[in-house]
Amino acid sequence: MQKESEAMRRYRTSGLKFEQDNEFYSTFRRSPAIGLEFEEGVVRRDPSDIIKVGEFLYVWYTRTAKGPPAVGPEKATETLRAFPWDLAEIWYATSADGKTWTEQGLAVPRGPK
Repeated sequence: MQKESEAMRRYRTSGLKFEQDNEFYSTFRRSPAIGLEFEEGVVRRDPSDIIKVGEFLYVWYTRTAKGPPAVGPEKATETLRAFPWDLAEIWYATSADGKTWTEQGLAVPRGPK
C-alpha cells in the first residue's frame, strides 16, 4: 500500500476542486517575445523575473552559443554538449514595452572548469 503524503491529505480533505479552485494552479497568457524568437542552434532557458529599472525592463536567461548538436553524456567534452542546454552562459535582454526585446549580450560568462 502506498502512503499518502501529508500535503496530499490536506489537499484531498480541503474540499478544493481540481484546477478551478486550487490556488496552486494558474492560467497564464502567452505572447511572442519579439526579438527573442527561435534561433536554430541556440537554446534560451531559465528566464529570471522581469525587472523594471527606470524606463526599461530587464530579463536574464541562460543561452547556449550556436555549435554542434548535443552528443549525449558519454561523448560530452568541455566543448561538446551532452544536452542542448549544456555549456550555457547568462545573457540579458531589455525592453521598453515588454513585447519587443533587444538581446544585449553576455552578462555572466561560464566560469572555469
